[in-house]
Formats: sequence, structure tokens, C-alpha cells
Amino acid sequence: MIGISYGESMNMQKLPVGWLLATVVFSSSLVLPIAAQSTADARAVWGNDLMQVSRISLGPGQHVTHESAGGTVIVVLSADLDGRMPRSDAAWHDPGPVRLENHGRGKWEAVMVDLKTNATRSGSVTPPEVTRGLESVGSVAEYDDDRRARVHNLIVNDHVMVTWERYEAGSYSADPMHFHPHDAVVIYLQGGYIWRGAGFDRRDRVRRGDIRIVPGNALHTTSNAGADPLEFLLIIPT
Repeated sequence: MIGISYGESMNMQKLPVGWLLATVVFSSSLVLPIAAQSTADARAVWGNDLMQVSRISLGPGQHVTHESAGGTVIVVLSADLDGRMPRSDAAWHDPGPVRLENHGRGKWEAVMVDLKTNATRSGSVTPPEVTRGLESVGSVAEYDDDRRARVHNLIVNDHVMVTWERYEAGSYSADPMHFHPHDAVVIYLQGGYIWRGAGFDRRDRVRRGDIRIVPGNALHTTSNAGADPLEFLLIIPT
């Protein structure tokens, strides 16, 4: 799978190389209120001052509701709420109340990324992933002639940028080491192996639905450490 490899952090405080990507940080103090039926599973798994990431699992007929302050990215990992194939790997929900009810016959599973409005955002830097995605939603940028790596934008608005990326076995990003001004969320759509650390000397197994955090201001690049194609979504607040 593709992975993010880190160099030296741009922060004044030195951060452990590699450990940051391979670890999902859990925080209860940053949880927005979520109300769900007792049989539904809705839980926050990570958050900072700009975003909150939650895992949602609904059985047939179950529902979950909550308030989204800055809008929500919904990444469906199963059939959609009507039991059909999702139209896209990610969908945008405007700020306000969110109600999700499973009308299908199977379990509905998704990851929700809520955007918060109580922090100052920086729109001065356009991540290279979005630039390579040609800025317009649905456009596809090929990294090289044999199409071993591809990227396109699923969502680009005033709140968030969501980019889909696919790397074939052994492929890597055409971008040099770079950093984002804010933490970014990576959600894997197809499992495999990623590199841990800047030395490309350790591999980590990831599976569909796994979540990794790219720390803000941490130098990184992207490559596939396994023999299978890697697909993931990169979610960056604007």
C-alpha cells in the first residue's frame, strides 16, 4: 500500500519519526456530542482543534444523529444507506444537523470527519496533492507514463480538500518532501504495506478503513511498500 514517510519535523518540538503515522491518537476531550440508538456504534477516534474523526457502524434500521459545526466528510466503507454501491468514496454534508439511517439489509460502516469552525485556518498553502489533482473535482493526474500512480480530487470547497490517491506496487509520489500547515487525515481504502519513518527501512500493515494522521508541518513523501496496489483518501482542512 502507499504510505507516508517522514523527514525532520518543521515544528520547534521534535516529533518521533514514523511513530506519528502508524498511531491513531484517541481523544475524549475533543468529542462533539453524538446521539445514537443504543444498538448503533458511533464513536470518536481522533480529534484536534480543526477536525474530529468518528467511526460509525449501523445495523439495518438503526440511525445516528449529531450536529456538524463546519460540515462533514463521510467515507463509506460498505454499501450505502440504501444497500447500494456508493456513488463516490467520499461525500460532503453541509454544516448543520446530520441524520444517518440504514435502510439496507446489511451493516453500514463509515468514517466521518467533522470540520470545526472555532479555529483559524490558513488558506495560503495549496497542498501539492491538490495541485496534482488539477484543482477540479473528478480530474485525474497521472504521475508517470505507465500510470503506476494516480490522483484526483473528490471534494474541494471552503472547508476541506479530499483527494483520492492510488499507487501501484513499488510506485511513489512525484512530489519531493513537503509538509502541510495542518494535520491531515489518511483513510485507507485498500490494504497493504506502508513505509514507517524517513529511512524507508520499516514496513507497517494497513487495512481498509484504517486511519492515519499526517502531523502538520511534518516533512513527508508517499510510496508503496507492498506488492499490491494502495488506495487512500487524504483529507486536509482548508
